Amino acid sequence: MTKIKDVIIEERAFSRFYICFINLVVCSLLFVGVAKIQASSIPVIYDDFSDGKLQNRTGTDPWGEKLPEWNVSGTWDASSEEAQTDDGEITISCNVTAGTWKFRYRYLSAPPTSDYTRGSFMKFIVQSNASSLQLNNPTDGHWWLDYWATGEINDGWPRASQSYPYINMVGSCIGGSRVAGTAWHDVVFIRDDNGYVGTWLDGAFVEYSRDRNLDISDNTLFSLRGYNLAGYTFAVDDIEVYDGVFLIPNKNISYDGITITVNDYDVTLNRIADSVSNPAVFDYNSLTNTAICYADILIKSGAEFQITNGILKMDSGKKIKYEREAMIFLDEVTITSTGSSPWYWEHSGSSSYGAIVLSVINSTINNCGGFTSGGMKTLYLKDSQFTSLVGSQPFSIYFRRPPNGELLISGCLFQGSTGTETIFFQGGDQFHQLKPEPYGMDVIDTVFENVEFFRHYDYPYYLSPGRPGGTANLTNVKVYSLGYNGSFYRFKYYLDVKVVDKNGTPVSGATVTVVNEQDNIDYSSENLFRSWKYLKVEDQVSAGGEDYFTGQQGNWFKGLVDENNCSSAITEINGHTPLPSNIMNTLVLINNGVVISNPTYAVNAEKDGYTATVTGIDPDENWYRENPNSYPGLDKGTVVVELPMIIETDATGDDENRGLNENLGVFPNPYVKSKNVNEKISFNNLYPGTTIKIYTISGKLIKTIKHNDPTGGGSEEWNISGVASGMYIYCIESAEGKKTGKVSIIK
Repeated sequence: MTKIKDVIIEERAFSRFYICFINLVVCSLLFVGVAKIQASSIPVIYDDFSDGKLQNRTGTDPWGEKLPEWNVSGTWDASSEEAQTDDGEITISCNVTAGTWKFRYRYLSAPPTSDYTRGSFMKFIVQSNASSLQLNNPTDGHWWLDYWATGEINDGWPRASQSYPYINMVGSCIGGSRVAGTAWHDVVFIRDDNGYVGTWLDGAFVEYSRDRNLDISDNTLFSLRGYNLAGYTFAVDDIEVYDGVFLIPNKNISYDGITITVNDYDVTLNRIADSVSNPAVFDYNSLTNTAICYADILIKSGAEFQITNGILKMDSGKKIKYEREAMIFLDEVTITSTGSSPWYWEHSGSSSYGAIVLSVINSTINNCGGFTSGGMKTLYLKDSQFTSLVGSQPFSIYFRRPPNGELLISGCLFQGSTGTETIFFQGGDQFHQLKPEPYGMDVIDTVFENVEFFRHYDYPYYLSPGRPGGTANLTNVKVYSLGYNGSFYRFKYYLDVKVVDKNGTPVSGATVTVVNEQDNIDYSSENLFRSWKYLKVEDQVSAGGEDYFTGQQGNWFKGLVDENNCSSAITEINGHTPLPSNIMNTLVLINNGVVISNPTYAVNAEKDGYTATVTGIDPDENWYRENPNSYPGLDKGTVVVELPMIIETDATGDDENRGLNENLGVFPNPYVKSKNVNEKISFNNLYPGTTIKIYTISGKLIKTIKHNDPTGGGSEEWNISGVASGMYIYCIESAEGKKTGKVSIIK
């Protein structure tokens, strides 16, 4: 039998030799040009079972290290230099949270057609709390990438007899031809630094296996399991685990005379330039990180294309093409055309259902059209402009279900070229709350200018035609033109409550409570906070009681959803409730809904036993704020509540915080890496001439940020990509005063 180890042993043995040699002769030029593998690409776990054992090992790996000692449960046999089982699990200590997991597997005798995938569980990552991330190859022909959680069963399909609790993350129908028989199959599993995972089978990306899983920072184990194989012995071999290294099969960046093809992780403009090495095709300036592309660019399934702080100019008519499961990350980027004629996005493949990951932050996408994707795994558009859009549908998204990453548009501008363009969203939501409004997508602080925003109603997945398959939640959004009817849109606006005493003096520390006067259960006030949640299918029924999910009762699903009921807030030193930069405590009111078309609210304030109430508050489109983190005024959503009391003022005036804007926004706080695409913390609503100093908890100064925006109300960002987890102290100083606080970082 030809084994992987026979192919790689020479190269890896040389790698080990090279590393030792470099340690001895740092300045030697002999090996500088020929070494291909660095220390980081040596696996932290390697086993080829060459000694025929799982425990009490005598064999060594290609670098002379002893082969690993496995913890064994069930029956295993490695005497044939491969690990075989009909029902068992092998486990070993491993704390890798981002990297590559590789192995091979096969069946010793071919199961019948109906059982060709019977019960082979490959668990890659196991957390210390007994949860795990795994690849599951079950009896129905689907590969499911699953998240195990104690106490709840969910694999995406009804299996009442399954005794192992786990929660589905994503599935893939791979077909019997890819796994049937007794042939060896190569599996590569990658989890990257952004928390996205994916699987390759025999060199090809497994469709629908892209996901962004939950936090696994406490990962301690790695295991492989064969479960209930019913006599079909299962074998694994050539196990490799790499820490922080992403080894895509068949990785390359190539040019065939027409298209630049990208099939690797962390592919940047300079990497493309180095690979193409032809300015007539891809002209790159390394000093400005600017490129002019005279060819199409194709991002392959599973590949990652990212630009940070750069400019890409596409020649007129050229395309950025992407296959299903591609990933595109743009941060502080401008993409435009070389002339007045547009460039285009294009989904490449046999199906228009091209689920991808698209993250655009602080960027400008100009003079383009044609972006289409179905079943988005992540659509994260933040503080970006999409200008001079062309075509009838320059931006079209179909979402089968809420993605495993995010479905969020925040702080963006969509601008059409002629006014005939349509931003088009359609699809269903089979796994989230359908009552009173189905969760669809969140659009926040965004303007649709000279372009129609269209929400299609007729494509609910697993729902009856015409039923609401997903509602667009529009918070502080300005719309030029709206397609279809209002029942599929849920307009929301920020509420600013200012509490004052009988003399008009701001009252800090007052408790503000908001109540919907018609239905405070289904239409209560909200905030902007979202988090991961597990929902049970049988609980998701229509408003009329009809069950949309016949045959799937008992299953659970994971998604990033609103946990946003927020009925109260505490006023700050200026008497106002928090601004939207404080996502947990800002107040958001619903303007319309399916059951209640025009709800009204009552606001009550209380301080030291004094109370007052304002009723009949009716949010409408006049409440839209161009600058969400500024106080809007009485006609833009500010409600003044006067308490029957008089505040005693501080005659000394020595409060160092008095005069400084107390509604400074520090976001996100806490910062949790698994919930954020970029590693930045924002300080918002700053005065001109502000200085921000960041200290460790022990008092060591680690960062100074100057803010010189003369207009005020600006923001600054702290890049925490190289900052360790922990608690930090910030000190903000300006001519108006000084403010200190704490910010927590969790990676």
